[in-house]
Amino acid sequence: MLVSINLIGQKTIYYDSLYTIDSSTYTFINHPLTIDFNNAANREYVFIDSTQPNNVWVFDSIKKPNFIVSDSIFLTTGKTGNYDTSLFSSFILKLKIGNSGNYKWFSSFGLGFIHKYDTDSAVDGLLVENSTDGGLTWSEAVWQFNSSSIYWNALFNRYDSTINWPLNTFIPNTNKLINSGKSDSLIYSRLAWGMMGVKTGYDSILIRVTFHSDNINNQKPGWAIKKIIVEGNFFETGGFEESSLSKDYKIFADEKSVIIHSFGSAKQNAKASIYNVLGQKIMHSKPIDFCVNKFSLNNCNSGVYIVEISSNIAKLTKKIILE
Repeated sequence: MLVSINLIGQKTIYYDSLYTIDSSTYTFINHPLTIDFNNAANREYVFIDSTQPNNVWVFDSIKKPNFIVSDSIFLTTGKTGNYDTSLFSSFILKLKIGNSGNYKWFSSFGLGFIHKYDTDSAVDGLLVENSTDGGLTWSEAVWQFNSSSIYWNALFNRYDSTINWPLNTFIPNTNKLINSGKSDSLIYSRLAWGMMGVKTGYDSILIRVTFHSDNINNQKPGWAIKKIIVEGNFFETGGFEESSLSKDYKIFADEKSVIIHSFGSAKQNAKASIYNVLGQKIMHSKPIDFCVNKFSLNNCNSGVYIVEISSNIAKLTKKIILE
């Protein structure tokens, strides 16, 4: 018998809060929700499924040499040591959507992780699924389309609408793809969901992220998620609707380094500079390469700094905090 999930005490993400509409131009303005796990209140957005035996997901600092050693709070597959064998450990996010006529629907949304991972790339990693019926049934996050008088949904193929998502491989004896492999640092990855509705009697989409491992211990540290970013992205089919520098570049701090991810239409010959709060330039203009850029600030004190990206078409500034 199918039983829906009781997400007691879980904080809901409201889709309508992720954007506004400019009344003069009728354009969408995105307001992404950044779930930083250093903030205890933000951890309430995540439901760790305690009904699963030995669920390894925890909110904690990490003490894993050669992987991450940090006092910051992560959503991670363990504070210390390597992950065990035969794991199936899940956490769930809940996205409540608005009403339009007789259907509850949304246009599209993006789910981004700032994370680091090191797994056996053969069969260990993350399985991402969604449910439109309160957790009674789950569909893997790959292209699908279902049309009926009750509900419909469509999910963009991960190969078309993903930034820096890990290597894909199949769980043995299933048709389910997992995301696995290794990143050398914290990176930004995103999946995109397109036009989706929910079944009658439900008002939310559930996103389930499951860490899976087989019965072979490969002595790997697993997964660590620093932040989750939820966006009402309004993607174009088969790709990104990326037009501004704020979409072309993602900027964040990793302890004593600044990391800039460039992607999409980032072709503006951009350069990065960094200033302290007094306006003094502490890193002069350096070219930004496509994909991952890491700038070390080991000689700088902890505190607030300003990162400026300038190109031949625009300028972007963002405040960061070095730990």
